[in-house]
Amino acid sequence: MSSLTIDYSQLKTIASNADSLAQKTESYCSELGSDVYSKFDSVTAGVNDVLASAMYYVAAKQKSLTEKAEEYYAFAGKVVTLIDHAKQADKDVATKIENNQEDFLKKNSDIKAAEGIEAFLINLFVDIKNACPLFEIIIDCTIAICDEIDSALDALKYFYECGGGKELVELIVAAVAVVAAVAALIACFPVSLALSWAGLVALAGVVGAGIGLANAVTDLATSAMALKSRLDGDPAWASIYGKQDKLSDVLRDTNFGDGTLNKLSYGAATTLDVTETVCDVINVADMAKNMYKAGPQVSERLDISSTNAAGEKQFVDNPFDEAGNLKPNVKYTSGEFGYNYETDDMGRLTNWQADELHLTDRTSRLKHDANTPGKLAGDHAGHLAGDRFGGSPKLDNLVSQDSHVNLSDYKKIENTWADALKEGKNVSTNVSVVYEANSVRPSKFIVDYSIDGELFSAEIFN
Repeated sequence: MSSLTIDYSQLKTIASNADSLAQKTESYCSELGSDVYSKFDSVTAGVNDVLASAMYYVAAKQKSLTEKAEEYYAFAGKVVTLIDHAKQADKDVATKIENNQEDFLKKNSDIKAAEGIEAFLINLFVDIKNACPLFEIIIDCTIAICDEIDSALDALKYFYECGGGKELVELIVAAVAVVAAVAALIACFPVSLALSWAGLVALAGVVGAGIGLANAVTDLATSAMALKSRLDGDPAWASIYGKQDKLSDVLRDTNFGDGTLNKLSYGAATTLDVTETVCDVINVADMAKNMYKAGPQVSERLDISSTNAAGEKQFVDNPFDEAGNLKPNVKYTSGEFGYNYETDDMGRLTNWQADELHLTDRTSRLKHDANTPGKLAGDHAGHLAGDRFGGSPKLDNLVSQDSHVNLSDYKKIENTWADALKEGKNVSTNVSVVYEANSVRPSKFIVDYSIDGELFSAEIFN
């Protein structure tokens, strides 16, 4: 029997990379046109056959690049669709297995299912693993580390017996010394603090800061090596060094010339990543705890702020200040069809509204500003009014969106709008952008729209 394993994180990375490649292709196409045509314009002798031929080939190259970009966008969309379909298939199979379990056991009475506490514990751990991706990652990493340790012990015995064991023992002793130093550091904490939540948070902060420092030093060193390789005319190694941002990346990518050492370094890299993740989870949990305590006061301040802002908004022709940031508490129109927008008292884009949505006649995408406020790794600069609807490519229409939101959740709704417009139907939209406290990155989008008078609504978490 064969099996198919789908790595959703890898597929998501592929979709993100394809989308990024499409954006870079568009950018290159735009720069190619502006740079080359400016040279053409500077020719004082007028257009001759050679110049006309060159202009024709540049235009053909731009067309080819535009087609490639569209193919990359389409590929990214198909990968996201594959992810959605695969996840739905997982859910359908799980439901079918659960619905048929009792009937299967009745027909196969010789098979004994787990009962009592054993069944309860098995189901509990399976449910926790399915419900919490982080718990699944920790379990998988733990199993992987245990497997690597078993393999390393077997290799260690062979390596010690065949020579060179003394050096390896010294390496292990050094690793044990590091662990002992960490244990001694923990022992230095007062018992009352170490056993408290505050002590755990403090320890996570110290360990996380140490890993962060090691990663920063590593990133600095690999960046210098990447620069040196680039100057030496070796782009392949420059690319490899440029992708090594953390100590764990270096440990995984380095070949020490010995199978045992390579396995140990890979295990150390996995341990570093797991430790960093656990520290991050503890810190996030502590932040959530503090936010929960301050929830009522924050809610009250947000309500007051919203009330004040609602009465003070003014319509402006230019929504940007001298620094290029959106002005607070203003209304404005933007884009090819003059859609309506609003900001709050912090200058955050909070609403996009179109009484009548339109499709643009342009055949190529506009190059947009990728530097949206609060952008995280894996985020896209997402259009509220999409490029195909004549939306502005500037920050008066762009916010930071999770790549899955941009390529799937929000895009599916945009596809519905586009299909309706192509059928000659009237589409109106009202998208509210919601933020948490003082964050400049949206936490969710409330999308209300109508198609020929029929109302629809969706809530998309970011």
